[in-house]
Amino acid sequence: MRSARRKGALQHNDSFNASGNNLDVIRQIECCSAMLPGALIRALGGFALVTSNKILNIMENTKSTSSKTNSHQVASEGRSFVESELRKLGAGLVTSEGTRKVYLQASNSDHSRTVQIQVKTKRKGNWHSKTDEAEAIETPPNPKDVRKFWVFVDLSGGRKYWVVPDWWIRNDIHEAHQAYLDKHGGRRAKTLDSNHHSIDEKRLEQWQDKWETLGIFG
Repeated sequence: MRSARRKGALQHNDSFNASGNNLDVIRQIECCSAMLPGALIRALGGFALVTSNKILNIMENTKSTSSKTNSHQVASEGRSFVESELRKLGAGLVTSEGTRKVYLQASNSDHSRTVQIQVKTKRKGNWHSKTDEAEAIETPPNPKDVRKFWVFVDLSGGRKYWVVPDWWIRNDIHEAHQAYLDKHGGRRAKTLDSNHHSIDEKRLEQWQDKWETLGIFG
């Protein structure tokens, strides 16, 4: 009879779902504990603890991977919308280049002028940049000589665009970061070695929908 109870308990144990919720595993162990010897209960308890830790690790890794994937998806979506907008406005050719950092190349109808575009996309909050991208510009270049631009895309409600010359945004990042450091005694207020820099819409107000700045239409 004792053998039959062990057999029944082991059959019940076969229904455990190790990939399920941690509490479900523990409840299933408690449910059949009355039918199991003490040694086997302790063994299953250890199994549940190890399984729980593994599940938590998997969940954390999945969350991190999902966050990175979502970020890449948003960036890719933004580039696709910019490509579509460029073609709609009359760009002669639009291509992409790069692997880790992807840029768009767009030219006018006769291919006499080609510009490089870095796309920054967000769904909420501010755009993310780095202080490494800052550069102090004393004299603005001739607009005809400018071949590098940033296009900021906001997908939070419909689609909005800001078309900004590369030299301007780099100088703006420099000035904004310097003002921040001056405000906090020449250093970051919290993370001293961080190079993160956020850009809000107010700083780009003058560049909204300024596609003509690219100089490749008409």
